[in-house]
Amino acid sequence: MLPMEFGELRQKIQVHQMVNRQVSEITNAHLFWICGFLALSYFVFSFFSEGFYQHDEAAHYVNMLRIWHNPEMMMGNWAKPGFKLIYAPFSLLGLHAVKLLNCVLAASTCYFSFKVMQQLGYRKP
Repeated sequence: MLPMEFGELRQKIQVHQMVNRQVSEITNAHLFWICGFLALSYFVFSFFSEGFYQHDEAAHYVNMLRIWHNPEMMMGNWAKPGFKLIYAPFSLLGLHAVKLLNCVLAASTCYFSFKVMQQLGYRKP
């Protein structure tokens, strides 16, 4: 290696150490704001979507609206009763409320994944 290559390698190592230090110094407040920004971004991008993510998602949404009149529709393998218990109240507020709930749950997953990795001792969660 040439002396210049050692200098570049040393610089890369210093940048790597700085990034490690910055990631490990993320506070709960920073993490909360990052995840809030993610949730807001997800929600804004949902307005540019022309449809549903999965093929049966529209059917589940319609089914969530109908279970208030026929609660037996919630039971069964396809109906996913746990999913319906969480989403059915939000479906009464409309499709945008369901999308907002999806965004908040996705951002919460990011938050708690980061916290679990911190608890496990990962330097770069």
